[in-house]
Amino acid sequence: MLKWTRTWLPSLLAAMLLSSITVSTTSLTAHAADETVQQVKQELTYEQSRKAIQDALESYKKEPAKESLMGVIDTFLKLPTLEDYPKVEYVNDKQDFADLILSEIGKMPNDADQVELKTYFATQAVDLISNSKSFNDYAVAHSLIKLLPESQERTDLVAKLEKAKNELPKITDEYIDWNNPPKDINDYLDPIPTPKYDNFPPEFNKEAYEKAINTTPVPSLSEYDRTEMNYRKINGKCYKVTDYYKGGKIAKTEKTVPDQTELLFCGVISDSTASNSSTSFPGGGSTIGAGNTPTRGVFKGFDPYSETARSKIQKEEQAEKAAKPELITIQYTFDKTSESPYYYDTGISIPNNKTVTYAQAKDALLMISIQAKGKFVEDKDKSIALIDGKIIRVAEHGKALSFDEFTASFDQTSVSVRALDTRSGEQVEIADLVEIKGVHSVVIKNKEVQLGSNAIVDNSIVLFPIEQIAKELGSSVNKTSDKMTIVNGKNTFHYEVGSTTVLMNDKKIDLQVPVRINKNGIWMAPIRSFVDRLGLTLEVSDSRVVIK
Repeated sequence: MLKWTRTWLPSLLAAMLLSSITVSTTSLTAHAADETVQQVKQELTYEQSRKAIQDALESYKKEPAKESLMGVIDTFLKLPTLEDYPKVEYVNDKQDFADLILSEIGKMPNDADQVELKTYFATQAVDLISNSKSFNDYAVAHSLIKLLPESQERTDLVAKLEKAKNELPKITDEYIDWNNPPKDINDYLDPIPTPKYDNFPPEFNKEAYEKAINTTPVPSLSEYDRTEMNYRKINGKCYKVTDYYKGGKIAKTEKTVPDQTELLFCGVISDSTASNSSTSFPGGGSTIGAGNTPTRGVFKGFDPYSETARSKIQKEEQAEKAAKPELITIQYTFDKTSESPYYYDTGISIPNNKTVTYAQAKDALLMISIQAKGKFVEDKDKSIALIDGKIIRVAEHGKALSFDEFTASFDQTSVSVRALDTRSGEQVEIADLVEIKGVHSVVIKNKEVQLGSNAIVDNSIVLFPIEQIAKELGSSVNKTSDKMTIVNGKNTFHYEVGSTTVLMNDKKIDLQVPVRINKNGIWMAPIRSFVDRLGLTLEVSDSRVVIK
């Protein structure tokens, strides 16, 4: 192992602490420096680790020195290997940064310095594998050793790397990025097992078996050159006729009675003067018979390409659905903060007065707890579920339970439970409704309000005219060119153009898409977080957006 004097360490640490602390190079002892390195290692996020490497490289380029480049290597070796990277482009960071460092090493004028740094880099990279158990670190070390000149030290590193590789778990499909697999992937994978015949029965003939599987089957040629099949009316009856040709002539003809589904082929062509008529299958022979020009039958079935036919079917389905009695069922979602949550139907129907029996509440709670991967326990007169770390209880009191109380018990979880009309299609997402039909109005507390600007969809998130909606709900609105404040009772909402968050009572809520002002000067933003805070719901009912 090579040893180096770390005179570069304080300046490196200063860069890694984002230049916020100035450290004198003469005031740090080795022990204090090591403690600081450990502290930085623990505190840096992945993004900060990347930034530290980039800053160290830039610092080296401004003042090139061998010790400074060693500091870049040490900073690089602290970059962790993650299972899920903050950004997809970070997946190849290990190899990319290693290539940048090697590029700078290759620019050094002294060949001996190049060998020293490459050897140091390779040695540290091999040592890192035993702790990280990372295939990325193995790939970096493997590529570094290939760059070293022949020497005893290189031989020792090769042996050490081979030992480290044997300690790594074998790669399975879940660890391999098949869009960008390692160049030497065969070095990582378990070898394909050699077939063994020990377990075959005694009468198994190994030679005959191997001969059979290595023999390529030869396809046999047909006796006839081609065949032609058509449907013919002969003496008023329909037949399926197959002609077999050989040497340009019909060598054999087979005539069979077609089944019911094939009879229509005989009726496609009609000839009023000929006693015999036929129609060939597509690609078949010519029509037999003579007489007037054949006429095609008229197709009277449903034409899926006809707008009139589709519209007729849709109207019939809507009328049939409207004729059914209203059916309110218990429905739930795990995505209640979404702009367009999808509600799963339990199939448990409840009365219009929205009360539930103990049995209904228990069955719904059981379904939800299973789907939420929670826990469920049932006693003779009560049931308990554990969902998102919260305990939810329902009990038998000899009378119907309030559905509102049942739904309120889920408030502190990721689950939202509602009683919705299955018939009216409440499960249609708002985004789908906007994209398919367009939303020009919103029903607010049983009053239909025409929107000043149509709702729009951005990345499956729906944006509404937020100022108009807020005022309809009794809010006061103050705004500047790029900021808007909405006050409703004790709730205050701060929106900003271009921001993907809203500040709600000093708490940031992710909107997922940016707030914007359209070409007509109307503020557009997602409204579910605003509506939910006011204790209201945002739903789709009978192809209308409803706030209630």
